[in-house]
Amino acid sequence: MRGAAGGRGGKKVRAAEEEEAIDETTTNAFAALGEEEEEEEQQQEVEEEETEAAAGGEEEEAAAAEEEEEEDETSKEKRHALINAVVDKTKLFFDDQDIEEYKKDLEKLEPAALNYLASHGFMVAVEQKNPENRDLFYDTVVQFYEEKFLTPAHIKKSFDFLFARAADEKCDNPKFPDHLIEYTAHCILHDVLPLEVLGSASVKPLKENQQEDDILAHVLGGILAILKKRKGAEGLYALWKAAGLKEKLTAIMGADDLDQMLKEEDLVALL
Repeated sequence: MRGAAGGRGGKKVRAAEEEEAIDETTTNAFAALGEEEEEEEQQQEVEEEETEAAAGGEEEEAAAAEEEEEEDETSKEKRHALINAVVDKTKLFFDDQDIEEYKKDLEKLEPAALNYLASHGFMVAVEQKNPENRDLFYDTVVQFYEEKFLTPAHIKKSFDFLFARAADEKCDNPKFPDHLIEYTAHCILHDVLPLEVLGSASVKPLKENQQEDDILAHVLGGILAILKKRKGAEGLYALWKAAGLKEKLTAIMGADDLDQMLKEEDLVALL
């Protein structure tokens, strides 16, 4: 009887142990499930935060782009207003030909307007097709530069614009490059422009924008030809060598095109 009772007791113990093991497994399973759900919730929160941050970043970028576009539009409008003012003052100047009044009128404009004086004033002179007005304007630019009313920065900005526009302007006015040649040479001869400009990045747009003909060689060769007439062959050679123009123009034009340009303008002494 005791053996039977012991057997039954042992079965009860094993059953209890099995039940306890099942409970523990179930508990662990629920715990693991809870941890997985918690991790999923955390991951979801992170993803939502990242999505919100990305959306916020896109909104900020869009707002910044819109603001920049508005600023660009404002700057463009302001630039056009300054250019129009310079053009109007220059036309009045050609009517009365009073340099001092011209200067006073320009002084009433914003200082930034002087960035466009040597370029757009020149274009007015070219459009009017009056040689006397062109000569008057060339001399006026020299005078304003000598008086420090125009600075090297003003001059550079204006000639950068003219070199970049020359190919397009030639389509409407075939003589535009020739006028640019005489104007540039005039400014170099009067120390308004350094000779080094001919081998600088300023002239590269002449090549980049040229169409059927080689406007770069035409303009540079024409300027050098005028300088030779005024300075003499030896004088020009000394300036050419001091400015290192052979090396600089070879880099811009290529050796063959440079040789051809100099030969066409009877400047082989510069080779």
